[in-house]
Amino acid sequence: MNSNVNSKGNPAVIILLVLVVLSFLGLGGWGLYILLKPKNTCTTDSDCKTGYTCNAAGYCDNTVVTPSNTCSTSADCGNGYSCQSGSCSNNPLGAGAACSATSALCMNGYSCNAAGYCDNTALIAGADCTTNGAPCGMNLTCTGGKCVSTATTLQVGATCSTDPGSTPCATGLSCQSNKCSGTLIGKGLACTPTGAPCAAGLTCNTAGYCDTIIVVTATQGSLLGSAVSTR
Repeated sequence: MNSNVNSKGNPAVIILLVLVVLSFLGLGGWGLYILLKPKNTCTTDSDCKTGYTCNAAGYCDNTVVTPSNTCSTSADCGNGYSCQSGSCSNNPLGAGAACSATSALCMNGYSCNAAGYCDNTALIAGADCTTNGAPCGMNLTCTGGKCVSTATTLQVGATCSTDPGSTPCATGLSCQSNKCSGTLIGKGLACTPTGAPCAAGLTCNTAGYCDTIIVVTATQGSLLGSAVSTR
């Protein structure tokens, strides 16, 4: 009887060799566990627990898909990448594309709005901005990541405030409904000597409101003067 044992194809020998290799790589028993641990089979992502997706081999996997790998949603891709045409890519996103703080950036001239889409609508004062994102609105500039006013006075249509210290509207304009406007101001509404004029028959009184103009004729003035002098 041949006492020599044919090691070819012997599972025990194969496992021993694997252990030797893993030990050499510094992985030891932990590496063997990872190699032999059971995998959860699946057919769709819904078969897997939170944080895992069903990979092409039919197993639940939480490996982040690397750039250029196939994907079904942007959640499959790493930070700075989005799922574009079935592949993870960091190419700039176009108008209306879904975006987030961790997705690929929007194309130049666009920013990721509050609804999560790339948009080029002009940003209002105080909004977050970037030098190559959606532009800040009229009389605003992107400074320190925020849209701030650069004008000493605001022009027609600019957002304004009557709060003390706010940038005033230009001469001939008044802050009406939070917008600088040259529309004639009605009776009882706030006004300034340099702002939009009061409506016909009204004047900006010393209290800062449009009020009715009191017209005194020469005869009335003469009579008024006589009445004062006889007192």
